Amino acid sequence: MLGQTWQEREQHLSRAYETLAEMHNALNIAEPLPEKVSPFHGCPFLVIHGETFANAIKAVIGDETVRRIPTDIGSIDQFSDSTDLLENARLRRRLKALYV
Repeated sequence: MLGQTWQEREQHLSRAYETLAEMHNALNIAEPLPEKVSPFHGCPFLVIHGETFANAIKAVIGDETVRRIPTDIGSIDQFSDSTDLLENARLRRRLKALYV
């Protein structure tokens, strides 16, 4: 059954976040992190604070070549919603400079 309200959907999404946090901690690749969701900066929305997981993983990467790979830029969708850009391979290729 689908959640009828955002609170119902959030409840299920929160459980998924917590399950993923448990799975991450079971890998023992970084220090254990909190496995429970918490409010997002005083807002009524619950989050797992995924940036803490990303930062913990980055902190234990030992290979310098891997450490130099940019990690904070994300995908093209994070800085553009232009259909012209997203559908034009020539323009997308020019954006590679952002990732080097």
